[in-house]
Amino acid sequence: PSPCSNPSSPPVSKLVAMAADSSSPEVAEAATEEPSIRGFEQLDKWKRCERDVGSCFVFQHNKTRAENQGFPSVMDVGKNVGLTEHEVAALFGWTTGDFRLINPIARGQDEVEFEDYPEGKLAKCRLSRAEVLPYIEVISSALMKLPPVSPQQRLY
Repeated sequence: PSPCSNPSSPPVSKLVAMAADSSSPEVAEAATEEPSIRGFEQLDKWKRCERDVGSCFVFQHNKTRAENQGFPSVMDVGKNVGLTEHEVAALFGWTTGDFRLINPIARGQDEVEFEDYPEGKLAKCRLSRAEVLPYIEVISSALMKLPPVSPQQRLY
């Protein structure tokens, strides 16, 4: 797959609350079922951009980034708390830019339009609910596995 670019991320939003409070039966159901690993692995976020920009498979891209960031790596830290590599990649991608395509679908939209920067050039892309839902399922699975945060622990 082509390398993907992600803009710097704003503070992490609250997908847990969105998934739990969503009126969408698909999102609520996703939180209780085994996530669609294959669908997540095959998600190409550049699949339907306004111009041909190649491919960006979010799982592989974010897995590689998580394995190469930090010491110990983000991937190692995630695995040490019981997450799979898919779950670590999903959380990493969501919190570092993919919130732009995840959050609208998690809130119930049927399609999302977002901007990305393949090779540093702006491209407007769109994805359907069916394409993004496996990503949300893996995020939801990961969030349920995370250990509770103590009241004294800072989240930022």
